[in-house]
Amino acid sequence: MQSAYIPVLLYAILVMAFPAVTLVWQSLFAGIYVGRREAQAYECGIPPESDARGRYSVRFYIVAMLFVISTSRPCSSFPGDSL
Repeated sequence: MQSAYIPVLLYAILVMAFPAVTLVWQSLFAGIYVGRREAQAYECGIPPESDARGRYSVRFYIVAMLFVISTSRPCSSFPGDSL
């Protein structure tokens, strides 16, 4: 009975080790951040006019969610038909 849980234990160890290994790998081999100029967005040699991180209203997100719900609903309404 105990031997049936060995694959689950190995999978759990793998699931926990992957993010840790990924973070260590990234910190070892990532480039060194130098300054503010490198953090700016590159727009084909043209200096940026404003910050690219604009704010959207809540209404935009509500409309987007309604769009996603309304487009995914017909796919799940046909029984026995899978995409």
